[in-house]
Parts: sequence; structure tokens; C-alpha cells
Amino acid sequence: MSINENEDLTQALEVLADRQPPAGPPPTAELLRRGRLGRRRRAAVMTGGVAAVAAVAMAGAFAVGIGGGSPTASGLGPAAGASGKPTSTSSPSGKPTNTSSPSTDPTSTGSPAKPADLPTAGPLKPDMLEERIPAGYHVISTWKDQHPLPGGQGQEWRVGTGHSITNGSRTGDVRIELAQVAGVPRGTTGYQPTATCGAAPDCTVTHRPDGSVLIVDLPPVVNGFEGWKATLYGTDGGMVTAASGSVTATSVFPDPRAVEDRPPVPPVLTVDQLTALALDPIWQTVLKQY
Repeated sequence: MSINENEDLTQALEVLADRQPPAGPPPTAELLRRGRLGRRRRAAVMTGGVAAVAAVAMAGAFAVGIGGGSPTASGLGPAAGASGKPTSTSSPSGKPTNTSSPSTDPTSTGSPAKPADLPTAGPLKPDMLEERIPAGYHVISTWKDQHPLPGGQGQEWRVGTGHSITNGSRTGDVRIELAQVAGVPRGTTGYQPTATCGAAPDCTVTHRPDGSVLIVDLPPVVNGFEGWKATLYGTDGGMVTAASGSVTATSVFPDPRAVEDRPPVPPVLTVDQLTALALDPIWQTVLKQY
């Protein structure tokens, strides 16, 4: 066995021991492969740069799915930007015993739209979001759906765009997703959203005067990828979800020992900035053009 293979095997055995696998003889070829992969990943973390890490994490967040006046203030372009959690007119979700995501609207999952039913390519542009990122941050990568896609749970269709952003000391992502509630045709008026937080912790529901419903979901900040989101359900069945996360090297290639020592890092947008982004009137204008 060569020196490199011996090092690979040693590293792989250390990883295997940390993860406490079932008893039995270790598959040597597989351990060698894992050892080489682990070494490559560590090298990628050290030399790849934050742009690649942020892009991977942002793409993963979109793959899972992120599904809302704008007082003028500093911090988030035309939208307000003070920190803190929403307190007015918001009802806490209680004290759930699990961490499931807020329920979609309506409660039935509905049937995903067929490709022929999807709207054509619409006007959602990445620069619309870029104009609304916090002051002091700059874009390091961009992602966008080229056209509306079949929706996730409770959606007819969805389309989104996002940016990985950094200010030198902090890196994260900001995303917007527009969608249509399943079973509610475009152009509908008078729809009454029934979305709730379900059993999600740190989640609030606000019933707005115009009949829309705003849900702000703030999962506990833990090690790894941290993500918050705010979703506005409109009376026309439109959905606007603004989401933000923090990204670190350990988000993509976690070393359990390093993650345990890393303090939690909240998303790059504060709760008020995230809420203001979801409520920005521009997204309603864009939705009407699909």
C-alpha cells in the first residue's frame, strides 16, 4: 500500500470511528475512496472561495423550495430595515414539539400544474432583487429560474431568483420566489388565504387589513446553513416568499468538530428587512404579469 493510500485509509478510519458505524470488517476500497474524497473536500473549502460555497448553498435552498406599504428606511433599498422580530398584530404559533415547516395554503396539496398550464416566461429579473439588498453588500453570484416551473406542495407554479452576497465579513443569500396557490386561478379576487404555521416554532401569522396573510418563519439558528423566510399570501392566490440565509464553508463540507465550535450565524437579512422585502409592492406588480 502506498504512503498516500495509507494516509487516505487512516483519515477514512478516523471519519468512520467518529460516525460510529455498525460493527463489522471495514470495506477497504470504500474507505480509501472516502478518504480521498474527504481530502479533496477539505482542499476545496480552503481554496475554493466563498462565492462557490454560497452558490452551492443557495442552489440547494431553491431545490428544496422557499415557499410577502414599504416604509422607507436605511438598510434594504426602498424597504425598511430595522432589526428585531415582528410583534404587532402577530399571533405566536404556540409551543410545538417538533420543527416541521409552516403548512402551505390551501391545506390540500393539490395537483402540480401541467407544463402546458404554466405561464410563459415572465418579468421577474435578478436586478429587481439586487436593488433591494442591504447597503454595504455586493453580489458574488446570481441564480434565476429561466421560466416558471411546476409548483411544490400547494402551488400551481413557481419562479424565483436569488443572489449570494457578501460584505467582506459576512456572506449569505437573499432569494425571492413568486408562485400561485394550487386551485386558485390567476386573476381571482376575494380569495381568503388559510395558511398557518402548523407546528413550526418561532413562526407568526399576521392577518393584514387587505385580507392577505403574512407568515414569518424563523427556525432556530443552529450550526450549518441558517435560513429564515417570510411569505405573503394574497387575495388573488399569489404567493411572495422572501428568504435569507447565512453561508459558511462548513455549510457545504461540514467537519463535525469545527461545526460544534462555531457560534450560530443569523441570516444576512434581519427579520424586519426580510418582512419588508416580502411586502414590497413590486412583487405584486410582477405577479400580475404572469
